Amino acid sequence: MGPKLRKLKGVCALAMMVSGCAMAPADAPGFAEADIAEPNEQSSVLVVYRKYAPPMAYSVTTKLNGKVLADLPNGAFTWTRMDPGEQTLTIEWPFLAMQPDRKQVLKVAPGKYYFVEFRGNFNVLLGVGYSVQNLGEINRDRAVAELRECCRYVRSHP
Repeated sequence: MGPKLRKLKGVCALAMMVSGCAMAPADAPGFAEADIAEPNEQSSVLVVYRKYAPPMAYSVTTKLNGKVLADLPNGAFTWTRMDPGEQTLTIEWPFLAMQPDRKQVLKVAPGKYYFVEFRGNFNVLLGVGYSVQNLGEINRDRAVAELRECCRYVRSHP
């Protein structure tokens, strides 16, 4: 195999690694079918979802206070219980995505649902493409409406 063919194979392999679209499994339950806990007087429930945030080829790792919750592709959500107090939610990209991590501090009260969306878009300025992401708390009615349309459940890590 000549050097040009090896180089071409390398470029093709790299293109395959960074293209495509990370999506939740088609057989995963939707929001209405997922068994999400109810908040109580000792804890709250956090629902994190990613409707769409480029680059689409990668799942993001969601962490609560440094502990991995789940790897979220586009069109996915997960949930966990939270104790009252200050909690830090982190979204981490894999290295090849070349995107900055995002953090949000939540001041958690017991007995509530917290819905946080990780979202983004892709822009072009002067011929250069770039993506912008945001992590933000969403009101319950809007979040539930979006989750029913967009997202499938990804089980959180124990």
